[in-house]
Amino acid sequence: MSGDDYIAASEIAEYFYCNRAWWLKLKGFANGNIEALAQGSASHTEYAQQVAQVTHFEGIGKRILLLGIIFFVVFILIRLLIH
Repeated sequence: MSGDDYIAASEIAEYFYCNRAWWLKLKGFANGNIEALAQGSASHTEYAQQVAQVTHFEGIGKRILLLGIIFFVVFILIRLLIH
């Protein structure tokens, strides 16, 4: 079997997104919008970095909140034991 016997999932997605663009690509026509594609890739990369940063800070925020709750519970328990 050769490598042409397989169809990648991305190729199926390309076909369903725009079957005409898929056919043109299959026939060897180049995309005339290379600059826009590069700009889109850069945008997606930047967005992925922002999502990673937000996720990181979200984790830090959850840990701080958990520590606050633990300190509050300990404070209440100490006050109950003192009185």
